[in-house]
Amino acid sequence: MIERFFINKEDSLLLIIDVQEKLAEVMSVKEKVVRNICHLIE
Repeated sequence: MIERFFINKEDSLLLIIDVQEKLAEVMSVKEKVVRNICHLIE
């Protein structure tokens, strides 16, 4: 079972970078939404 989780270091690094980029996109979208809501409240 555990052997499946061992990936090449390069592959896992690329995966981590990919995930972080996607998270960054999501966070920036969330920030924009929050800003828009704040403007509406004001």
